[in-house]
Amino acid sequence: EVKESVPPNTVKIIRTLIAAGEVRHCPKLSVAGIDLLHVLCNIVEASAVNICRDDGEEQERSVFWQKSWLPVLESMAEACDTCSISTVRQHALSMLTDSFLENQGGLIPVVHLCVALGNLCIPLAGRRIKELRASWDGVDPQDEIMIELELCIGLIFKPLRHHVQNIVNDGGDAMIALWKATLEVLKIVLGDQFSADEMSNDKPVFVNVVAKPFNELALEHLRNVIMVLIDYDILHAESTQDGDISSWTWNALGEIECCKKFLDEWKQAA
Repeated sequence: EVKESVPPNTVKIIRTLIAAGEVRHCPKLSVAGIDLLHVLCNIVEASAVNICRDDGEEQERSVFWQKSWLPVLESMAEACDTCSISTVRQHALSMLTDSFLENQGGLIPVVHLCVALGNLCIPLAGRRIKELRASWDGVDPQDEIMIELELCIGLIFKPLRHHVQNIVNDGGDAMIALWKATLEVLKIVLGDQFSADEMSNDKPVFVNVVAKPFNELALEHLRNVIMVLIDYDILHAESTQDGDISSWTWNALGEIECCKKFLDEWKQAA
């Protein structure tokens, strides 16, 4: 039956399984549910490939991705957002990212890819980063926090880098929209400045052991994507017209304090 669509009850049952693990404090149950979602995602992608080979109608293919593939991703994202157990959230983030990086991921239509990344994954990663930074009380293990932060950064950047060629080939509008969504999230998670209250008590520890390493990691990923966009002739040192992707990028990065010192270096590379 999955060759034509994913039965709604299948995803619902797996989501119930994940929720049961949360309620019963049984992370292995939730992790098993997330693994099932990942397997289901692979099955859906393989089925979509078969539809393409059978020369199915464009509308049929589009509906299949929208109705069968996206709900599976949304269920994994829900686990990232709602599970209270860090290992479960980490596993969900990892599986969600991997769903875009596997062999069949290259066949995801750009329109659905951009919806999944721009409307679901990138905002999710931004929310989790803000929540992790705001909620750290100095008691939770810093290694656990850093693992989840790194996975969030991976969710923002790894699928984008992996699919950049397909997105660029599809046309400039898709790349611009997705890149703007990425920069908007980065302006929030990298642009936060610590107030005097935040710097009191245990916050200096947070800044040194969590925030600084996180910012360095995010900047490294950001630089790598910028270099890729320069290689694809998407970004230029000077904008050709007001409001183009180059103008928007440099202006947005100029608003982020920790990015300002790298702007000249990145523009020279362009």
